[in-house]
Amino acid sequence: MKDRPLHLVSKLYCEIAKYLLKFEGNNENSYLRIVRKSSNEQSIYFTLNYDLLIEDAFDAYARSEISSGRNPPNFKLGKLHGSANLLPDMGGLVMINPTFSNVGSFGGFPLFHRKRAEAQRILENPHQFMPDMCLYMQGKESLYTSSNTKKLNQDWRTSLQNCDRIYICGVAVNLEDHHIWDGICGNFEKVRYFGTEFDRDGFFALKRKLKSEKSLFNPGGIYALAEHLESRFGTLRDGRLVVDLEES
Repeated sequence: MKDRPLHLVSKLYCEIAKYLLKFEGNNENSYLRIVRKSSNEQSIYFTLNYDLLIEDAFDAYARSEISSGRNPPNFKLGKLHGSANLLPDMGGLVMINPTFSNVGSFGGFPLFHRKRAEAQRILENPHQFMPDMCLYMQGKESLYTSSNTKKLNQDWRTSLQNCDRIYICGVAVNLEDHHIWDGICGNFEKVRYFGTEFDRDGFFALKRKLKSEKSLFNPGGIYALAEHLESRFGTLRDGRLVVDLEES
């Protein structure tokens, strides 16, 4: 990425963010089905996606609980690769054709999670800098040197260690993504993996490498995870659940 034109990278990711922000969860999608069956004060969700579909599911579930006279849980969500609505406050600064030399060296702007409509409005500004979305490259590095990113990665590792069950959905096995897979490999006995047929070989190769007996593979991706939770559990009340949601 050395000496790439930063304004072109930023413009590309702003356009990606604008596109992803168009997608809104409907009243009965797989995310909402998963949240409905897994949400409690002990559950922790992590996603690698930039979109707001899991946030839409949280909002829908909270509204349904409130309308039924119940208090919704406090949802815990970590977006390990950033989010389309996590935008810097530029403070009126305009940058013209900047370049950068080292990924991770850009920053200094405070970042805020914006509501969808506000994020869409901000992204219409042609001088707006990109959201905090990790670059599509090995290591998935961010341009922002943020203590929040370090805390998220630590929370991810700690949650994997402390949870009772780990449900992984739609994330291809890629051991070069150390920030994701090192922690998973260290807790692989707890894993129930929901993927497509394209994910099967990678999962079982890793299972053999780690000599894991208890980790399980389920075909069908996010839809199979939703069905599994609906068939096996009521709302979980005991133990911890870590769900990694990335729809293929």
